[in-house]
Amino acid sequence: DSSVRQAALSVLKRDPEVFSLVRSEALAILHGEHATGDILGSIQQYFVIRAISDLAKVFPKLLDMLTPLLDWPYWLVRLRTVQALGRIQRNIPDDAIKRLLEMRLDPHPDMWLIREAADDALAEILSLDGIEDD
Repeated sequence: DSSVRQAALSVLKRDPEVFSLVRSEALAILHGEHATGDILGSIQQYFVIRAISDLAKVFPKLLDMLTPLLDWPYWLVRLRTVQALGRIQRNIPDDAIKRLLEMRLDPHPDMWLIREAADDALAEILSLDGIEDD
């Protein structure tokens, strides 16, 4: 809807720094590059996480795409990745498990939600340890 786009543009123009970041990311996307910035890139990564975690069977290559998102700059992408790994449970890469272990011990006071999610995800993942696939 064009009114939504106009409203978003109006809000962005109030903050020149954010507008510049979004503009740069949008131009990169228009030139065929992947969205890797904090704003549009985070939105794109959220959809990737959701698509992968909604699959009935997740292949290792797709799981490998999630592991780097545990270090994404925007906290909500990290949180959604942790939650997705907990839902998937099976065949989680060792690097992802190691990162989840680190995340559950993050001392930063603002990371309590991610700490709890990492703890929950590890409980789900490790509860299947030793159980063979059907």
